[in-house]
Amino acid sequence: MSASLAVPPCRPPSEAHLMHRIAAGDESAFALLMRRHAARLARRMRAMVGAAYAEDLTQETLLRAWCAAGRFDAAKGSIGAWLDRIARNLAIDHLRRAAPMALPLDPAWPSAAPDALARLAAREQAARLRQGMRSLPATQRLALLGQDGGAGGRAHEGRLYRARIALRVLMGEV
Repeated sequence: MSASLAVPPCRPPSEAHLMHRIAAGDESAFALLMRRHAARLARRMRAMVGAAYAEDLTQETLLRAWCAAGRFDAAKGSIGAWLDRIARNLAIDHLRRAAPMALPLDPAWPSAAPDALARLAAREQAARLRQGMRSLPATQRLALLGQDGGAGGRAHEGRLYRARIALRVLMGEV
């Protein structure tokens, strides 16, 4: 009678175990983390800061995760949520340092204005809107542009509400 040796199925390491291995300097564990999360992080970065900076900021996100792996606490959330928070903070920092936002508003809009006074009023309104957008905190500006990194629920609604009120005040509508 021969006993069959059953090999147990290989399960991927838990998030806590993976981060413990990364904190200990295990490069293969970090490679697994990158395979699991890098593409998603890159997509989110492109949505938040545009394609020009997405790759650099995604790499910076992963580098910071490598350096801070020992501080990850699985009880507070998943690795994905933790990486998303690092990425979002980097995106906000980048946007704060970036040159003033160029809005895709044509100062001559609307071009079908019946006279010079209407065109002038439209230009002034567009300029106030651009200035108002520049003066908003980065989190509110991202929320208005729909690029706030997937933030949902009440936090997103709160940022939208505060941004809209601030713009109304600046535009003289309140």
